[in-house]
Amino acid sequence: MIKIPKGKMPLDQKLGIASFIFGALSLVLTGANVFLGELDEPWLLAKDAIIFGVLLYCALQFYSLFRDKDKELVEKEAEFEMEVSELKREHAEIIRSLERLLSKQNKHLYNLMNSARDKLYRRIDKPALENVFKYQKRESVQLLCELTDSVVSTLAKIISNTLEIKFDNFSESISLSVKILVDGSSVKHLHDVELLLEPQDLEKVDDAQKYVITVSRDPHTQQDNPEREIRKKVYSVNVNTAFSQIYHGPNEVFKSNNLKELAAQGNYKNENENWSGTYNATLVVPIQHNDAEERYRFFGFFAVDCLNAAEINELFSSEEIEQIMEFGSNLLAMMFLTLDLFDSFALESEEAQNEDVS
Repeated sequence: MIKIPKGKMPLDQKLGIASFIFGALSLVLTGANVFLGELDEPWLLAKDAIIFGVLLYCALQFYSLFRDKDKELVEKEAEFEMEVSELKREHAEIIRSLERLLSKQNKHLYNLMNSARDKLYRRIDKPALENVFKYQKRESVQLLCELTDSVVSTLAKIISNTLEIKFDNFSESISLSVKILVDGSSVKHLHDVELLLEPQDLEKVDDAQKYVITVSRDPHTQQDNPEREIRKKVYSVNVNTAFSQIYHGPNEVFKSNNLKELAAQGNYKNENENWSGTYNATLVVPIQHNDAEERYRFFGFFAVDCLNAAEINELFSSEEIEQIMEFGSNLLAMMFLTLDLFDSFALESEEAQNEDVS
């Protein structure tokens, strides 16, 4: 938008006004001298009057010229504002169209994953499904970490791109993670085969309780926020609101775009004392499977979070983000189901496979 700020005017207009003022002043002084008898040449008064008239004429011409230009400028400004308004409307419509297309795409992916998982695993005989993946083999745990790393790496980019489209170039970093659910009796075994849990965490473990361990985070979080641990801490389901409300009910998912406010109301607990310094908004979905006989299998949690410094009320509440997270959780569930089967027979380590190829 082009505007001449108040108190400012073009140089030509300033010169016209200055000339008018000085011409008028010269005429007044000359007239005063004639009136007081101090000027013997009355024709000088006529000369100043003529000069004053010419300057007055010029000043009026300047005024008329700039008045027309100001009017033209106002009209062009109004046209420009209308064009900007139209462009904004078209831009908003394009964004809405992209959001609708993204939503449809995410829904197709979600349905595809559900269908593939159901067709593969709802027909498996009962004994095979009951072979619960207990992470007995080091190779199985390594494969689990490789698979989940690939999922969070790709989906973190998809979620970031979706947020940028939906919330006008959203640029804040998000964090995506996969968390496994294990009983206390499995925690120490996990420490032995792969996970490097801290000694104080091992000491507090109760074999009868359920625990959560983060096994994967997206590469951006690992690089920029190394304080967010991977495979080192054990968290109890019962003293973490997000895990407890999903695993024990009543919620199918847990989401909040202002966790600090929720905590201030006494409605949010987190065993990690430093959580508020790393995120204030989160969406957590379960990684689970129900077979043909509706036997319930719960593998863990899939979570996205960020600080939400812009305080966007709908950040992780949109349908598009939930669909991406549900697609990811279903993909992970199929991976866990596959690992259940793989754990029943020998797996070659990646090093051994490389040696065979060479």
